[in-house]
Amino acid sequence: AIGILLFFGRFEQVASLGFFFGSIDEVRVGYYILIGLGLVIVMGLIPAFIARSKGRKFSDWWFFGAALIFVALPAAFMIKDDNKKDSREESFKAEEQEVPIEG
Repeated sequence: AIGILLFFGRFEQVASLGFFFGSIDEVRVGYYILIGLGLVIVMGLIPAFIARSKGRKFSDWWFFGAALIFVALPAAFMIKDDNKKDSREESFKAEEQEVPIEG
């Protein structure tokens, strides 16, 4: 936006906002940004650990949880456990092999 204003010679409009920049404490804003990023990182770990325990990729669910924690957390609880699914498939295949073929 600043480049467009400079191109059209209208930078005075941005310069007139100088009073606004004097009222902000940059250090405090920086602390708030760091705290927010830290919370995003930690909150993304919760659905990632839940999904990993159910056989899903940790990194995919961490990114999903960090971006959309309120969607990812219930979704992580609702996914089915891949480990249990594999054991059920193996027992089913074993039962199929034990059945004698008539003919």
